Order: sequence, then C-alpha cells, then structure tokens
Amino acid sequence: GNDGLDGLSVDTALVSLAQAQNRLVELRPERDVEIRVLPGRYLGQQVEWTFTMPDHTILIRRHEDEGERPVFDGCLSDPVTDVASQCPGGTWFRLSHSGGEETNIHFWYLRVERYQTAISFNGNRNDEARSNGSNRIYGCYFADIGNVFNPSLDPSTAAVRLVNSDDNGIINTHFVRIENVTRGGLIHPIYNAHMSDRNQILRNRFLVSSGDPVRLRDFSNDNVILDNVFIRAGIQAG
Repeated sequence: GNDGLDGLSVDTALVSLAQAQNRLVELRPERDVEIRVLPGRYLGQQVEWTFTMPDHTILIRRHEDEGERPVFDGCLSDPVTDVASQCPGGTWFRLSHSGGEETNIHFWYLRVERYQTAISFNGNRNDEARSNGSNRIYGCYFADIGNVFNPSLDPSTAAVRLVNSDDNGIINTHFVRIENVTRGGLIHPIYNAHMSDRNQILRNRFLVSSGDPVRLRDFSNDNVILDNVFIRAGIQAG
C-alpha cells in the first residue's frame, strides 16, 4: 500500500489504518463501511481511532473470506539482536469516544501480535453516560501481548480493554501467550472495567495467560461469559 493513494481499490490501497481513518474523515460516508486488509505483515502501526457513525458499522476485516489472517505486528522489524529498539510496544488500536452512543467498530479475522495492548475501547471512566459501545471482535487472533516479547517494557494490564464500553461482542477469538514477564498477574486477555455493561464474551480460546483471562470490575454489570476454553490461563481464576 501507499498512503498517498485513495484507498478505494486493491490497486490504490493504503498502507496504514491511520490513513484509512483520515480518508473516512474526508469522505464522511453515511453508510456501512468495510476496510479490507490485504494479506501481509504490517509493522509498527498504532492508531487513535475517533471517527464513528452511530447508525452504521465500520468493519475492519481480512480482504478475502478464506486464507491467512493479515498480521499487525508491533515490532518495526524481526528483532534478532535489538529487541528493545525494534519492539517499542504500545497499543495497536485505541478507540477514543465518550459520546454516549454506539460506535460500531467491528474486527473480523485479523491477527495482532507483539504489542503491550491490542485493542482498547475507551469511554469516560468516571461518567457512565459518556460511554461507547456495540463494537465487535470476531475470529481474531491475539498473540504475544504484554511485555513477554520485550521485558524492558512496562507491564500491561490487558490484551483487550473495555472502559465504560457497553454491548460489545468478543467472539470466536484466540488469546495466546498474553503475558507479562514482570508483574505477570497484572495482565488480563480481556479486562472489562469501569461500568462496561452487557458485553458478550463467547466461544473464545485462552491459551497461556500469566494473569486471570477475564476480569470484571468497577460496576460492570450484566455481562455474559459462555463456552470459552481456558488452558494454562490465570494466576487465580478463570
């Protein structure tokens, strides 16, 4: 891809999610949107996402229905000798929206690895009316999240974090090696916090987690957690 192109076809593909958001801001669509990610490994991307439509979805998905998931890799190159400089950590996708309305960001069949946090849905943690919601993570694969890939980084608290974010679905998704080398019990593959209500956590696989795989706190009510598989996951409990 090339961020100087228009992003409207395979031949004019963009290279970054940040530029995809810029194009949406320019175009101001009033309909459902699909951002299709071509096969490959996208290095070092981080995006602060703010563009949403309460009546329409923004779906970020692999380009074809079958095949390998495209990979968003937090490292800048394959770290052979200098892990500290090549793998700076951070959060891959942070939704920042506290408008008290549906944000409708959906992810299908993507792989995210070697970040401190993969996805964070951030509403206002102190005002329940200033939430976001109706986001969905489906069929994704999160691996090596935390500081397991670079122990010099600060420990993380979550692979997927919900802060005053309601009515989301995290479904049919893999959480593999969600670990901190330091303060291992601090990190949770799914951290459902600060008045995050009515979320559905269904049919996921948790394989190796140094902290409890699903944690609820701070007046987060009416969440449903069913049919998940936990393998070597949790310092205290599922």
